Amino acid sequence: MRFVFALPIVLAGLIGVAPVPAMADAVLAVGMPDGDPDNGWVFGFASGPDGAKVAMRYCRGLEKENNDIPPNASEAQKACKVVATFNNKCWAVSSNGSHTVVASGMGWAVEADADTARIKAIAKCMVMAGKRRPDECNVRYKGCDGTAK
Repeated sequence: MRFVFALPIVLAGLIGVAPVPAMADAVLAVGMPDGDPDNGWVFGFASGPDGAKVAMRYCRGLEKENNDIPPNASEAQKACKVVATFNNKCWAVSSNGSHTVVASGMGWAVEADADTARIKAIAKCMVMAGKRRPDECNVRYKGCDGTAK
């Protein structure tokens, strides 16, 4: 009788420790010197086994394998850092300004769905811009990872 009860417990224990394939992380990296988009900003996004390394390369504008920052890199490229690591979520990057007008606001967000990421990225951009130059903040880049929509 003990054997009958012990077998399900042993099987439950084995199932609980069975290897599970690791999920690849999505990574968002942002470079903004002194936290001020007046000094420029850049970003990089990647997912996969080398997500952090690739996102940093994109953020720094590099195609080199060694990921060294070139001597002529902008201050924004030098300031790149990973700001979010996630799975099955959506992301958005927002700023104001244009090709001819320096941004006074910039924001990013990682959320469960694309609409929430968009709304929060724009809100962060507007807060950063404040009254300095309240130009309209727009989503510049966005995406979703895995099954998120």
